[in-house]
Amino acid sequence: MRSLEEQGVELPPALTRPKLGEGLAFFWSAFLELSSCRSIGFGVVGQIPWLAIRAFAQDRELDDEDADYFLAMIRALDGVYLEHMNKGTGDG
Repeated sequence: MRSLEEQGVELPPALTRPKLGEGLAFFWSAFLELSSCRSIGFGVVGQIPWLAIRAFAQDRELDDEDADYFLAMIRALDGVYLEHMNKGTGDG
């Protein structure tokens, strides 16, 4: 069975998967998993808590340098996500 994209069907942006370079799937998967830790209230989506990111890194036994890089990557992804989600709320 061919995918819709292979059949020439144009999908809306919300349904298209990002094209990830080699090694980036780990960060994307972690971002999706960590997104469940964020607070949401009064129509505003909050950032992923630092403690959740650090706990994730520790659970995966990342060394200090890799954990710092991981934190920076998740914060960058989260920043873009929050900007998109909080448009028009006065917080983004």
